[in-house]
Amino acid sequence: MNEEVNTVFGERLANARKMRCLSQRELSERLGIRLSANAIAKYETGKMMPTSEVQAALAIALGVDIDYFHHPFTVTIPASAWKFRKRASLGTKQIAAIQQMATDQMERIADIEQVCNINQPFQLDYSDTPVATFIQAEAMAQRLRNELGLGKAPIFTPIALLESLGFRIVEVEADSKFDGTSAMVDHTPLVVLNATYEPERKRFTLFHEMAHLLLRFEEGADVERLCNAFASEMLIPASVLIERLGEKRKNLTFEELVGMQRDFGISIEALMYKAHQHEIIDDAYFKRFNITVKKKTNVELRARVRKSLWQPENTTYLRRLVLQALSNELITPAKAASLLGVEVDSIDPKNIFV
Repeated sequence: MNEEVNTVFGERLANARKMRCLSQRELSERLGIRLSANAIAKYETGKMMPTSEVQAALAIALGVDIDYFHHPFTVTIPASAWKFRKRASLGTKQIAAIQQMATDQMERIADIEQVCNINQPFQLDYSDTPVATFIQAEAMAQRLRNELGLGKAPIFTPIALLESLGFRIVEVEADSKFDGTSAMVDHTPLVVLNATYEPERKRFTLFHEMAHLLLRFEEGADVERLCNAFASEMLIPASVLIERLGEKRKNLTFEELVGMQRDFGISIEALMYKAHQHEIIDDAYFKRFNITVKKKTNVELRARVRKSLWQPENTTYLRRLVLQALSNELITPAKAASLLGVEVDSIDPKNIFV
């Protein structure tokens, strides 16, 4: 067996296993056939090549097509390229799973873009201005809003907006401890979102990760807070917040906060944080709000504050390109199913308007 084939198979097997958060022993126990963890280790290192029967069993256990194991690598994202928020509770296995799921989706996107002859170079460059304060981070968001002609308007479809700018968005089902991550992939910015989150949280995370990729931060800056400031300003400009609330308030009503949440797709907690940051409310009021919301006995109030009011948005970029290629007979239904990760029976090539 060709050594290069062995290497591809081994790496693909290891990646598929990591996507499922399985150890080699756990995968061995999940298989419907007798196969040791030691044998799996040898497959992954390219020292052995499994029979077609074993490959089929591995594919079923890992929820992938057999073809996946033999597909040449088209996208590689080094571990150092990922920008994960520092969360001690998100384990190494979970991080590896998210990285592999995102890389797999990015490969599918790259494959179908090649088929459709799409080459969209990323052209945004904000590295000319270093960012060290939240005022500077907000200024960069205002700059982007102005360049996009958004003014003070709400952003209704941020995923579509970022994709039109050359970002690639991937959604993965992950633990609630995971918000998002990002990486530059061959000069293409990739943002990964937790698909299980409510719309307001996904929208905020999307722009937070955009800031990671777009801005240049001064050494020693609190990058996470600056990315939050950028995200908040993208969702609702500070000038709008002051127009709606006034420059100084002793307290805020639930109704007016809900109104801004509904209009701009930003959570009440993020609005309160921004109001405090701009000194619309003082330290004492902001502290009381946080204590009240987080108090264990205030379950009903916490549910009201964190209730989602915004329409969900999901990326359809990969699916749109696959269906476009299918309708133009550039790919087969089997290839379309493989790219979308669905059964071939669910792909209907006749479902096209004539």
